[in-house]
Parts: sequence; structure tokens; C-alpha cells
Amino acid sequence: MDSPTFETAVRLGPPSAVERDLMERLETRLLLLAARPAPPADLGERVARLAPAVDAEAFVGLAAAHRVVPHAARSLVGLDAVPGDLRDRLRRRAAENARRQLAMAAALGRVLGALGRAGVPALPLKGPALAAALFGDPGQRTSIDLDVLVDPGSLFESFAAVEGEGFVASGKVRELTAAQAAVVAAEFRVHDAAFWHPGLRVSLELHWRPFRDRRLTTLADALTMELALNPTGLAWRDRALSAAEAAYVLVHGAAHGYRRLGWLVDAAGLAERLNEAAWREVHALAAADGVEAAVLLGPALAHRWLGAPLPDALRPRVDSEADRLGRLAGWCLTRTPDRPRTLHPATVALGAALYDRSADRLRHVWRLLTSPASGELAEVDLRPGAVGRARRLAARPARLVRNGARWFTGSR
Repeated sequence: MDSPTFETAVRLGPPSAVERDLMERLETRLLLLAARPAPPADLGERVARLAPAVDAEAFVGLAAAHRVVPHAARSLVGLDAVPGDLRDRLRRRAAENARRQLAMAAALGRVLGALGRAGVPALPLKGPALAAALFGDPGQRTSIDLDVLVDPGSLFESFAAVEGEGFVASGKVRELTAAQAAVVAAEFRVHDAAFWHPGLRVSLELHWRPFRDRRLTTLADALTMELALNPTGLAWRDRALSAAEAAYVLVHGAAHGYRRLGWLVDAAGLAERLNEAAWREVHALAAADGVEAAVLLGPALAHRWLGAPLPDALRPRVDSEADRLGRLAGWCLTRTPDRPRTLHPATVALGAALYDRSADRLRHVWRLLTSPASGELAEVDLRPGAVGRARRLAARPARLVRNGARWFTGSR
């Protein structure tokens, strides 16, 4: 069987139920092989054993769902062992993706330019900037929106700058003033403002807090420092990824349970790109905030499933945490929908287990159960000051009951 590298030096135990499910399907086995940023030397031989029996339409659909079409196309379209129908489908989808991602890269340049002219420090997160840093090409990754971190003291200027470029506010903060948005940023899980450009058909999120959890202060401060070092964000195509940005990518992927292979491919790309000094800094940042498992999980799984090199700086910790990481891997790539505020038990369990300290695990679950669900912000008094805070605190018991019921009944 052509399996991921379950037998590699990092011992996370025997294949989990999730891994066995992955291996039962030929399309998934081929995708795990083709999505590797650094294909193995015997790629052609291994593809020849799998590709002829793969359903072309199902494979391309699976690659698109996991957002790894560019990587799969790079690995497969030039191999004679791949059936012509599959190569043609991949080639078309990869070309469509490249056109879309280059358009998004151009839109990112417009956004960063507008923010720079408004004097707002900005740092692009994920998206075309991450693709350029990891794979040397903004089109070699699939992003559905743009994410930009801005100075939390410049919300009004940020909103005005992007609206001046034709972006229209949407989502939870559509009707909020800058003062109300500041309250949301300080006290709720909402940490960004969503915008949509009807002409470009591009979604944009302006983040004023990089993490929903305010206790991740070391990581957040490190990203804020990157804002200071690159205040306009305009050199995003040529910037090397910092340790803080790498930690952000890994914490983000772990929090989502790597339910899309694209996030795991990012972890594999980081393993290829970052030097050992950067990895030591990544680990130190995460350990300081008590989320060491979140940054170990991605490189460990990328090594196990995608054959990526495991950084020497992380290997001792991965080996010593093998049992714990093996349990976390059982919650990854599940069929749990990747939706915001989904209080599915597996989602909550994974999120809590990523914390190194028991007190932080309890706080994480409490925050999930007492935060307003989607659409509830209009019911909350968003006025700043003591009166507004008192009303927000008084609303918690009702939210606890509602969210707790959603969690324990498994409703989505």
C-alpha cells in the first residue's frame, strides 16, 4: 500500500482511525502523495500504481475541497502514468486557480497601498503573501479571501481606507462605529471586520487582533512587532516569513484541526523554508503562551503524512510529546464541518487540548460557551463603559445555556 510515512522516525503510534479512513480511498492516497511541496524521488513509480484506478472527477474535486490543486497539478500533469482525463482536469483547474490568485494578489496590493497612504501599519497574513514566501509564487496556493492585520488603534482609518478602494463592509461589524468595534475587539471572540468588493469579487478581513484568545500575548506582541518593522506591508512579495508569522500559520491550522490538507501543506512548506534558529524562536513563542502542542502538531503531521523534514529544533519535543500528539491527530482531518462557532464536541476538545496548561483549557471552553453566537451581537449593548460592560456580563448566563445546549446536542 502506498501510504503516508506512518513508519517514519517520529513515533505517534500506529495509524489512527482517521488515517485508516484516509487510506481506504485511492483518491486520498494519491492526493497525499501529490500534494507534497517536495515530491519524493520515486514519485513516478508510486503514481503509476495509483493513478490509473483513480476517478478523475472525484480526485480533482477532492483536491479543490482541500485547496491543494496547484500542488497536485505541479506533481501530476507532467507524468505519462497519469491518465489524460485527469491531467486535463487538473491543468484547467490549476489555470483557473492561478488567474484567481493573481487577481487576489493585485487586490492585496491595492489594499496595502490604501492603508499605507492612510498611515495605517498593516501586515498581510496567509493568502498570496504566504504563497510567495513558501512557494515563490502567489498562485501556488488557494485562498478564498485576503487577511490583513492592522493597528487596533487605527480602526476608523482602516475602514475608511478600504472603503475608499470600493470594499463594502459586511458581516458582524457592518453597522458598528469604530468605538463599538473597539468594544467588540476587546471583549468578544470577534477580532476582524469583513469586507466585500463587488467589482473584484474579493473578500477581505481586517484583523485587529491576530488571535481570538487574548491570552496569546507573546505571539500577538511578536506579530505587532512585525507591523512596526514593515509599517506599509508593501514589500510583501519579497519578505521572508518571520518566526511570528510561522507560529501564526501553525496555530491557525491546528485550531482548525487541519481539516483541509492545504493547511498541512503550509506546515510542510514551513519545514522546508525555515532554518533551525527560526524554528527555535517559533517554539519559544508558542511555549511562552502555553500552546506548544499547536506548533508541534503541524510539523509532526506534515512529516508523517507528507514526508516533510522534521526540524531538528522540534524533534526532541515532538518525540517526548508523541502520545499527546497522536491523540490530537485523531481529531484532525475529521468530517466535522469547518465552520465558525461550531460547538461540536470534537472541535471543543481539540481546541482545549492544544493548550499546555489546564487553567487555559478551562478558560478556552468557558470562552466558547459564553461568547455570543453568530447573529447575536445586535442583542448586546455595545456601549463602552461600566454600564455596557455590566449588561454584557448579565447576558452571559443565557448564552451559556444556549451554547451548552448546542454543544451537548451536537447541533451545528
